[in-house]
Parts: sequence; C-alpha cells; structure tokens
Amino acid sequence: MTRVFSDYSHEFCDNRPNVVLSDHKSRCEYRGTNPLRKELVHYRIDGHVLPSSANKKCDHLLMNLPDQRAYFVEIKGSDLTQAAKQINQTINELSPQLKGYSLEARVVLTKVNSPDLRASDYLKLQKRMKALGGSLEKATSVYNEKL
Repeated sequence: MTRVFSDYSHEFCDNRPNVVLSDHKSRCEYRGTNPLRKELVHYRIDGHVLPSSANKKCDHLLMNLPDQRAYFVEIKGSDLTQAAKQINQTINELSPQLKGYSLEARVVLTKVNSPDLRASDYLKLQKRMKALGGSLEKATSVYNEKL
C-alpha cells in the first residue's frame, strides 16, 4: 500500500498490533488495537505535515490503509471547543489528499467542561463528521478503539 503523504515523514508505517498516541504536554493517550494486523500509517500533523501557523492543527493523523479510514486525533487539556476547531482546520487542509477515505475525529482530554458539549464548534464538527461517513468521539484521559 502507498502512503498518502509520501513527501512527508511519518512516525511509522507497519502492521503493529497496538498503537499509543500521546502528547508530551499531557498524560492523555489514544490507544488503538489492530488485531487483524492491518497496515497503519501515523503522521504528526501540527508543525510536521502542516507547518505551524496561527491556525493550530490537530496533533495526529492515523490511517488504516486497507480500510481507507483516517483518524484525526487531538490530545488536549480541557478545551473541547479548541480541539474541535483544530480538527476542523486540519480536515479543511488535508481532505483533498484523503479522497475515498472515511474520516474520523477523536479528542482525548484531561477533563471535559459541561458547557463545551453544546459549543457550536463542537456541534458543527460532529455534524460534519457524520456527513463524511465518520464520527466525532471524545474521552477523558484514555480513548480505546479497535482499528
């Protein structure tokens, strides 16, 4: 399988059984299990695939190549609204290269403030992900999922 962003460095491209994505500023983790050992590619986004700028991007892009599923992952403190904005901005910039992929959004937070769940940026991203054939999921501290 070919990588979508072949011009950019990737963290890994293999069929490992477990994936753990984190951020050095947080104790939160995204954990994916890959029991069928599908080929996965992981990219760091903000400052790597996409240059850092005033518009912040999400932290990670994890791609399941055989299933053509792309997971945008943001590890955040407690600002769910900002996380939604960052994922939305990243999708805006990378979606042309991801034609044919189902897009998923994942946010892992240290805590979720109750009013954040009704924030317009979060609700807009939730609606957008559904229209793209995916979903927006969030968790506190650790998010586990089967890839």
